Order: sequence, then C-alpha cells, then structure tokens
Amino acid sequence: MSTPLGGIPAAHTAGGALPSTGTPAGAAQGIELELPGAPPARYRLLWEQAPKTCAVVLAALPSQAECFHAIYSGTIAAFLLPPEAIAPTENATSCVMPGDLIYTHYEAGVRHGHLNALSEVYWPYDRYARPTIPGLFVPLDAANVFGAYEGTPETWKAFAAACQRLRFDGLRVISIRPYGGVTASSPRPRGDGHPADGRRG
Repeated sequence: MSTPLGGIPAAHTAGGALPSTGTPAGAAQGIELELPGAPPARYRLLWEQAPKTCAVVLAALPSQAECFHAIYSGTIAAFLLPPEAIAPTENATSCVMPGDLIYTHYEAGVRHGHLNALSEVYWPYDRYARPTIPGLFVPLDAANVFGAYEGTPETWKAFAAACQRLRFDGLRVISIRPYGGVTASSPRPRGDGHPADGRRG
C-alpha cells in the first residue's frame, strides 16, 4: 500500500485550516471512528456544506457497527446505517480522496443483484478509491462528502492500516462516537450489516 497519508490535503491534517463548518448550536462537531488495534480517527462534520446529511447521519448513528472493506470501489472502508436514513444529494462528488467522510443511499430495487435499500457511511483510506455502484459497475456520481479528517499524520497512518487489514481479516466491530456539542444519551444499538443488504462494492 502506498503511504496512507498520500493524497490528503494539508487542510485535512492537524494544523491545517478546515472550511467553516457552521455547526448548529448544541450539535456534534464531529464523529470519532475507532477500529481494533488503531487509535480513534476524528472527522469534523461539514455542517455548512452538507447540513442535511450531517443531521441524517447523526440521527441514525449507531454506537457500534460491523465495518467492512469495499469489493469494487478500491481502498474504502464502510459501515451501514438503517436504510430509512435518507439524505438528499448535497456536496456530492465522484472524485473522493483520503480524508473524506461520505454518505450514500440506494433505493430498493435499483441495483441488479442488490434488491434492498441501503444507507452507508464510508471513507477512502488510500488514493486508490472510486465509489462504484454494485450491480451496475459504474462510478457513483452522488457521494455526499459530509466530514473531513482532522488529526495527526501518525493517527491517520495507523487508522488507514487498520482499514487495509479489513481486506484480509474480514468484518470488524467499529466504535462510533459523536464529539463536541450535545450527544444523545441513549445511542442507537449496534447496527449489523449483512451481505444480503447489498453493501458497498
């Protein structure tokens, strides 16, 4: 694997200037993701660029979930949200990069071989990432970027290595914690995905 930090702009690392997020009063400022064997990685929520996506994801966010590696989309790790967690297209791109935190929803029946609706959160951990629609095998053109990594290069390197190991180790439980602002006192239970859900390619 290439150097995991490769491709992350300076604004995504500690000391760089992130865009203004316009965080609503009392709302979480970011999401912390922790995989076994790695320090937690923090992503600042981009409230100004993707406010509806931030709100939808936070409302549906589990405290733990099964984290898995993409099959068709390259160096991407992901976890599922309940399929009813639906946000409109905003701040969307097909040109993702390490340091992005991304949301996508698929309606039921639109992907060959993947009949169920699906909502997911995912992140590229290296530069070889291109979100691809399972069942259609075409690039996704509506990947909502709603968060940006904020942390040190050392933390990113360890987190990226843990993401890469998912390719060989299979599913791992990821811990998910909002930070900053007022968080829910009763977080959603662990959200387990299943291959029948038609998870990310």
